[in-house]
Amino acid sequence: MIKIKDKKASEMAIGTMVMLVLALLVLVVVALGFWKGWDYVFGSMGLLPNDLNKAVTVCQQYATSDMLSASFCEKKALTINNIKGTYNCNDIYNEAIKTMAPDKIGYERDTTKCTVVESCKGTPTACKSLVEADCNVQKGCTWSSTACTGISTACPSITASVEADCNVQKGCTWS
Repeated sequence: MIKIKDKKASEMAIGTMVMLVLALLVLVVVALGFWKGWDYVFGSMGLLPNDLNKAVTVCQQYATSDMLSASFCEKKALTINNIKGTYNCNDIYNEAIKTMAPDKIGYERDTTKCTVVESCKGTPTACKSLVEADCNVQKGCTWSSTACTGISTACPSITASVEADCNVQKGCTWS
């Protein structure tokens, strides 16, 4: 019988363990990004996509400065969540709150500051006259195998927080 002296368990260098833990962490972040969306991942870390992070910072300054308070309601052309539109600080707050805690945003939504009320107006295009691509985005319409059916949602009843939501609806305009 052969005796083995100084039998050692499997050893792993600390550097290798650190690399494995980091690789696992990156894998979890990437999986969450694809599963829940990148806004979920970066929003929970306080990092927001597109122009939203910069816009929140600017709106914090507008909300706390008397000299800049008029800019709080001013509409600015931005791309937020891959949607180009015009946003004021209330609109930006509505988008940021989807991925961040209110205390991380750093200012409160203030509907009393903004006196200009914009809304979605017009007469929506009838479902039956839409092609498939337009039918699939028109509120109230659905595409059956050969035609668009349903009743288009009236423009004023669209609860649009931003101009881009209204402009998707054929026949409606934001003003």
